[in-house]
Amino acid sequence: MWKELKSIEENGYEIVGPPVAVCHNDSHRALEEEQVSECQFPVRKRRQE
Repeated sequence: MWKELKSIEENGYEIVGPPVAVCHNDSHRALEEEQVSECQFPVRKRRQE
């Protein structure tokens, strides 16, 4: 995940809000190795100064 965060800044974007975690299966029933989730970050193009 840190690689993706670094990529956001390197490509001229900035994070503008809190992340959202999305679980694609039931975290209470799925085994840990079967769990699929993602983190979404709201971004915008960084303003040029």
